[in-house]
Amino acid sequence: MKLLKKMFLAAVLVSASAQAQTVYKNQLLVSNQQFKLEGSLLRVKMRVSYDAGVLNSGDILNFIPVLKCSTHQQPLTAAVINGRERGHYEDRKARLSASERKNMPIIKHDDSKFKQYFDYETTIPYIQWMTQASLYVETEECGWKGSINKYEDKVIDLIMIDGASASPRAHIQRASIAAAPIEWIPFIEPTALALGREQTVKGQIALADSRQIGQMKDHNFLAAVYVSLKQSLAQVGGVVSQLSLHGFGAPIGNYQRNEQRSTQRAIMLKEFLTKQEIANSVSVAWTAEDWQSIMRMTQADAVIPLRSAAIDVMQGVSVANGREAQLQSLQGGHTYAMLKTHVFPRVQRIEYTAVIQHTASSTSTDAVNLRSLYQTASTFARGSKDYNDIIELAAQLYPDNAVAAINAAGVALTKGEKDKAEKYLSKWLTDPLAYQNLGVLYLLKGEQARAEVYLKKAAEMGVDEAAKMLHDGSLFL
Repeated sequence: MKLLKKMFLAAVLVSASAQAQTVYKNQLLVSNQQFKLEGSLLRVKMRVSYDAGVLNSGDILNFIPVLKCSTHQQPLTAAVINGRERGHYEDRKARLSASERKNMPIIKHDDSKFKQYFDYETTIPYIQWMTQASLYVETEECGWKGSINKYEDKVIDLIMIDGASASPRAHIQRASIAAAPIEWIPFIEPTALALGREQTVKGQIALADSRQIGQMKDHNFLAAVYVSLKQSLAQVGGVVSQLSLHGFGAPIGNYQRNEQRSTQRAIMLKEFLTKQEIANSVSVAWTAEDWQSIMRMTQADAVIPLRSAAIDVMQGVSVANGREAQLQSLQGGHTYAMLKTHVFPRVQRIEYTAVIQHTASSTSTDAVNLRSLYQTASTFARGSKDYNDIIELAAQLYPDNAVAAINAAGVALTKGEKDKAEKYLSKWLTDPLAYQNLGVLYLLKGEQARAEVYLKKAAEMGVDEAAKMLHDGSLFL
């Protein structure tokens, strides 16, 4: 059989187009790739060929094309290749939704060449960054005993989109930005903000990442959550007046036990954090099984097979009436296995909201002096040497003042001094006043995805400079 596989791949490679590429341990051949712009949609086609014995009986292979560039990625619809009960699998199509049925591979046989193939086709909303994307294929090999092996292969370095208005390479040549134009930087007047203010900070602690905090025993669990909170809140400074936490779990194990354990953890965590005096007041709640998040993540994850059917089960069958049992029956348990691998770990988390009181780090006289420095700077043109020198002097005189530091970071950005700006902003990463300058900083560093997040937050707060930058689409190609 191995000899037949080698003969098959060698023969196909000779006749395939220049874009043909083997993936999944050189056992699948991807060829005839086509990318065509149809209105606001990008249609993607390709042929996937393989030897009839590529999978063992009972195995399943997820075939997932992915478009990637330096700042974005977009998984396409997954196709499932099933190594057992082929006829039964095809018959099941009649019970699937239209979108799932459309993207199921229809396997065709050519016994004379010892091969099988299917023609893959899907459409996705077109976004301009795709003109500079590479095509990858991710494959997930799922054994009948539950083992999962993942592979990734690059198929095309730069896709060519038929019907796109601009040359794909034109966007790649955009020169990097060395320094920020002065019109990108909003300088903040240190009025009441310099005397003290209230700040709300939100974040979350993952419970099922590499640290596995959720699996720790009681004391270790409490200590790990406390340390994570202290480290995050220390970056903000100030006094935490209120701290609210909400834990979320996944349906792992018995539901009644999950409910009991989550209630116990909420009580223990509140008592522990109160004793540690991490905040003036602490509240803790817990959702034992966060099915709302599971449904939302399943809907957004193209890797999950039969995801529409899975969501129908989640919405229509209660936990008491066997929701999990019905999920485990989908595709011989493969859908549930993928939920456990791709969704459940992301659901397990603690979300927190902290209300922080910032008081002036200087005396009232110093606060007046800070405002006076700013007023003096304003008598010069923004961006001039005199203006910049006074703004930087203010940051040196009042190193613990957010407004002084954020304004000095703005000056550094206009000079292209990224490291200096990052040092000024390091204490204020979660301060809304810093969002615009953080967005500019990451844009200068070439981290467009992070830049866009901060600029959108700044625009939501009414920062005109952020809105104008976001409107300029050339910055995020």
